[in-house]
Amino acid sequence: MRKRTIVIIVLICILTAAVTIFIFAAGSGRKPYKDLEAAQIVSATVQLSPPDKTIQITEIKELVDLLKDIVIYNEDNSYTEYAGQGVTFTLVMTDGTQTSIMAYNPFLVINGVGYKTKYEPCEALNHYANMLLERTEMSASANNTKEITFQATVIEVADDWILVESVGDSLEHNSADIFSIPNKEKLALKIGDTVEIVYNGDIMESYPAQLGEVYKVTLLE
Repeated sequence: MRKRTIVIIVLICILTAAVTIFIFAAGSGRKPYKDLEAAQIVSATVQLSPPDKTIQITEIKELVDLLKDIVIYNEDNSYTEYAGQGVTFTLVMTDGTQTSIMAYNPFLVINGVGYKTKYEPCEALNHYANMLLERTEMSASANNTKEITFQATVIEVADDWILVESVGDSLEHNSADIFSIPNKEKLALKIGDTVEIVYNGDIMESYPAQLGEVYKVTLLE
């Protein structure tokens, strides 16, 4: 009888230990990309929804460092019931396979399977994607900057500005007869000189007229 009691106690202890280990493992989570290396990735993109834009990622190591910190817990596909921004990273690997990773706090969706995830690393992925979007939009805006050039005759000179009259049949000449131009280059100009002015295309409604942003003023010989 005593022997049977000891066996039961041992079994209970083993079962308790197994349950404890299982609960601890489930609670501590796992890092699915802890061994990922940038050399394993051929290319990577991220799609942000909203605003439904896809960006090519050039700094692969920066992305890999963030993925290494990701922690997932139990499988949970209830993310479909939530509304918010999802950022989906698509990795093309050197072995020809493709992996989809969507950061959708408090979920991480890997190849269509949802998992509860640790908040901070997932939020870092979302922040990274939005930072890439901001960089891309700023770059596009810079590339779309207009540069309009026209020639004008100097009719008055001051220390840091000049008055000019546009030459020929130009948009500037049709918009205003006299322009006040900043002399940022501190050019040694005199009345009658011909200058070439490069600006962003905006003409202010003032008198004398002013230009939105003047990039350069050059004295023509």
